[in-house]
Formats: sequence, structure tokens, C-alpha cells
Amino acid sequence: MKPDSITEQDKHTLASLFYKWEKHIQNPNLSKYLKIAFKLYILEASGFKTKDMKSNEFANFCDKLTLQKLMKHLEKFTEKSSSKEENLEIYPPSPKENLKACLLNAFDQQFEAAVALGLVKPSTKHNYRSAVGRFGEYLPQQIWWKELFPQQMPEFIPPRPKKVERDRRSAGEYYGLPLEEFPPHLDQQLDDYKDFRLTGSKKVRRENSWASRQQSKRPKITIISESTLERELNIIVRFLGWYVHIENHSIESLELDLITDIELLENYISWLVEERKCCHSSGVAMLGVAIAVAKWLNYNKSERRNWSDIDLIRNLQGFQNYCNENYKNEKRQYLQSKWENKELTHSQLREVIQYLRDCCAENCGYVSHLTGKRIKGNKRSNLEIIRSWQVYLIVKILVFLPVRQQEIRQLKPGETLLRKKDEKGHPYYEARITHHKNKTRTGRDRIYKLPNILTADLDAWIDILRPKAFEAVQTKESWLEFAGYKIEDVERLQQRIEMAKQGVTERKLEDIQKYIKSLETRLLSLKKRIKAWSSAEANLTEHKSLFFMMGKTYPKSFGKPLSVHGVYSLVTTAIAQATTMLYGEPCWTNPHALRHIAAKHIRKLRGDTKALAELMGHSETQGDEYAAQIMTTLDRLNNFSDNWWEEEDENEND
Repeated sequence: MKPDSITEQDKHTLASLFYKWEKHIQNPNLSKYLKIAFKLYILEASGFKTKDMKSNEFANFCDKLTLQKLMKHLEKFTEKSSSKEENLEIYPPSPKENLKACLLNAFDQQFEAAVALGLVKPSTKHNYRSAVGRFGEYLPQQIWWKELFPQQMPEFIPPRPKKVERDRRSAGEYYGLPLEEFPPHLDQQLDDYKDFRLTGSKKVRRENSWASRQQSKRPKITIISESTLERELNIIVRFLGWYVHIENHSIESLELDLITDIELLENYISWLVEERKCCHSSGVAMLGVAIAVAKWLNYNKSERRNWSDIDLIRNLQGFQNYCNENYKNEKRQYLQSKWENKELTHSQLREVIQYLRDCCAENCGYVSHLTGKRIKGNKRSNLEIIRSWQVYLIVKILVFLPVRQQEIRQLKPGETLLRKKDEKGHPYYEARITHHKNKTRTGRDRIYKLPNILTADLDAWIDILRPKAFEAVQTKESWLEFAGYKIEDVERLQQRIEMAKQGVTERKLEDIQKYIKSLETRLLSLKKRIKAWSSAEANLTEHKSLFFMMGKTYPKSFGKPLSVHGVYSLVTTAIAQATTMLYGEPCWTNPHALRHIAAKHIRKLRGDTKALAELMGHSETQGDEYAAQIMTTLDRLNNFSDNWWEEEDENEND
């Protein structure tokens, strides 16, 4: 069987299922009863000839019997049982719907037949049946089982936390100087700098060409990506904002070469560390930009590839090394606290995904005052359902495909995200990322297959859910209905507000002013949504991105491509809310933290770290560094302590 055609169900065999359960129950007798029950009764009922097998033959059989094949035989057994009992009001459950009932049904039928033939005593039934029942309960509770055999979407959403507040240090007021406030001469300098960073500038290329003909050395100019330039511009506007707002200089006095003034840089970085409570990593980044600006200012003066003949650049590099050493010391101290409220195991993340999937249900839920149980509530709007689906799918992609979030934002159906089929006709998705972090270094696009576990959900999103957003913006009425409103709701809300102001309400209220305020807020929200209709229509048609903003707070942003902050906030908040409900406290795991968790997980499994690193788009060494940040001494010793002294072929003989 070729790797491309191996399904997730093929990776699980009956022997591996026995092993997982045996580790779980820690009871050799139950394990023995289960294997006997399968060999003599369940597998026989399912069409396999196993009862006369010797121990080693049965062990080999279990090693080769895949979960996929076992489930197919159990399905056939269920269908056969149903056809025999035509008058049944309730048909036997399928193994995917109720594995325990299916296994017990197969066991009971075959065991009773054996009793009738005098092959076994009825008194032995309990031990076997107990083991089968517990095995049938255990497997569907495992997260990998839920992924292999997803159940129907629940009828209503699970409980969700009202609000999850994050403890964070105060970021302070934003002090950056907006680009639109730059004086004209600084705008021109910035344009020249951008050209230098993105292309090397035509002038530089001409000079380098002439220099090469004269066989004289010229400095090396590194070209960067748009996303890297965007980060540099953010650093520049902050530095210049500090110079104007904190140091009280005039905007007219601004020049780009101020960024290379070492005395100013020392003052600025000290202010960042002491007043803003930043790490020296901010200084390292700031000096990286200062060095780039210095190269732009001096490219026609340097005659060495490494710029070492420019004193300013050497001094800035020395200062950057100093900040980097400080950062390394800080890093050792804060890494542990940094991960205290971020780290989850990969298994826990998969439980988070299941919770987020349940949050995609079509109806609200609430606790009944009569029974105390959670029951179905009102139907949710299409906007709420699609928003939940997008959150679920983005988190799921980043858990099973821990690429940089930049690549998620670049996915476009039919362009950078292609649906294909393997040699057996199984569908899968392939990504072709043209703009990525390492493009300037490798010169190649990133092409990779998405895990099969994402295929069905991507199909549902692309073919069913995402198109509903495009249908919604066709008319004002459909736009409002999409969000759960009607055009006449404006007049109704206005009438209720006027009546409430006169003291007339539908029911007795303790605080009528609070009620009026609530109605006014709803009316304002509705008016904003009506006004946002034309913007939403235009936003959706301006791009082909797989994911887009949902306009929860600002309806006018609906349909725009997701931003860096948008994905960061979406993922972090979703995981915090899910972990609050699952584990009792929020875990603020961001998209980049998912890469660290994946790097740690593959190393604990002793998996192919090189292949995962290539999929993630970085070196294996970088993956080692990611894992090292969150792997404790205990993690490393648990992987190492047992049998570390054995040679490879000794393990093979074992």
C-alpha cells in the first residue's frame, strides 16, 4: 500500500486498540477476557474465521486487521441483523453511532449460539461481556476516535463562558507617529528607503553592475519581503513617535537618519525597557532597522561586502550584540512564566477542536428551569454559525498544520489552495504559497499537502458555508436576515423605546432605564449593520481569500481579508474560551505557540522532526529550539530514561 493511499483508519489495528486499552485499564484479566471474546465470538459474528487460530496466528491476525476493515465488517453484521428482524421498531445501532451496543450485540448472538451447542457455560458470560462493554465505551471517548468518526453536529451549542479576561501588563498609550503625519521630506526619504529594502533600488543595481565590470567589490544588499518591511515601518513610526511625543521635538525636525543616532537609540531602548517594561528583544529589532537605514545611507560609500568599512554600521552592530546578550539572559528568566498560561498538550488541543466544532451547532442552548438540564434554544443566525465555523476551522488547521499564520491568510480556493485526488480517488487539498518568509532566501514557492483530517471540513466551508456570505450581501433584506434581523425591526425597536420612555413595557422591570439603554444599543447596532451593507458587498468581491473578517464589532469590516492581529486574536480568544469550559481556566495559546507545541509533540513521539520542520517552513534546528523552550527536564528524561543503554539491534530483537 502506497503512503498516499493510507487512511487514518489504516494506521490503527486491532492489536494497537488492544494495547491502548490494556495500558488504560491496567488489568491483565480484563485484557485476557476481551481478546478471548473477540477471537471466539465478536470476530466470528463479523465474518472472520478466528476461533480455531493458535495464539501466534491470532496475534498476527490482529496486527494486520485494520480498524477500517473491522468497522466495515461490523457494519455488514449490523445490516444482516437488521434484515433478519424485519419487525424491529428500533434497528441495531451502527458501530460508528454506538460501538458498545454493536459489539455487545455481536457478542451476545455468537455466545448464545455457542451455549445452545453446549460449547460454553452460561455462567462465563459476565466476565467476557463486561470486558467487551468497557472496551466499547473506552474507544469512542478517545479524541482520535472522534476525529476518525465525527458524530453529527449537536442540536445546540455547549455552554460558553460569558467573558474571559486576560491578566496582562499595561501596554501604555500608543505613542507611534502615524504615517499621514509625516512631513513631505520624510515621506520622500521613506519611499527611497522602501525601494532600497524591497528591490535594492535601480540606482544601486546600476552602480553594482558598473562596479562588477570594474571588478571592484561592493557591499551586499539584502532584499526583504513586504511583510518584513511592514514590521520595519512599525518600528520606525514608534521610534519617531517617541522622539516627537516623549522627547518633545517638532515633527518638522524629523529625518530618517535620526534612527542611526546611537545616543538617541540608547535613550529610546532604555525607555522601552524601564518605562514600557519591554525586553531587550525590542532593542535588537530596533537596531536591526537602524542598521538597515545606515546601509541605505552609506551604500555608495562602502567597498566591502560585509560593510565593515563603515564605522557607523560596525558601532550599531556592536550595540545590537550587546542588546542580544541582555535578551538571552532575560529569556532564560521569563520563558517559564511565558508558557505558564499558554502551553497545552497536543491531545488537549484536539479536545479544544472538538469543543469548537460543537460550538458550530445551529441552535442556542439554555438550562431549563424545570429540569435543570440544558436544552435547545432559539435558532442562531447564519452569521453566528459561519463565524463559529471559521474559528473552528482556522484553529483546527493550525493545530494539525502548524504553519505560520501568514500562510493561512494567503489561502485562496483555486489559486493557492487546490483540491486534488490521489491515485485511489481520495480527495485532499494542496497549498501553494508564493509569498512566504523564506522566499527571498530559497527563491521557491512552498508547496505542501494538507492533512486528510482537514478535507471534509474544508469541503463544507468552501462548498456550503462560505458561499452563504456571498449570497447574504446580494440585497439589503438578505444581509439583515443573515445576521438575524428584518428591515421592519428598526421601526419596532423605535416603538418599544418610545413606549418604555412613557413607562409602558411588556413585563414588569426593576430598572427601566437599563432596559431603554439596552433597546437603544440594539437599535444603534441594527442601523450600523444596515449602513454596512454596501461596504460588505464591496469587501467580499475585492479578494479571493479563504477566510475573512466577520464584522462582529464593526459591521463595515465584514468581508475584508483577515489581518495579522485578526488571526492572532481569533485563535487566542477561541482557545482561551474553550479551555475555560474544558479545564476550568483559560489558556492563552496564540498561533505561534502552536508551532512550539507541535515541535515538542513530534519529539516526544520520536517522529520525523525533519519532515515536520519542512512542513512548518523552518529548519530542524529551529524546531529543536522551539521544543526546548517548553520541554521540561522531566519531558526529556521520560523519553530517555528507559532502555537508553540498549543498542539498536537489541531493541529490534526485543
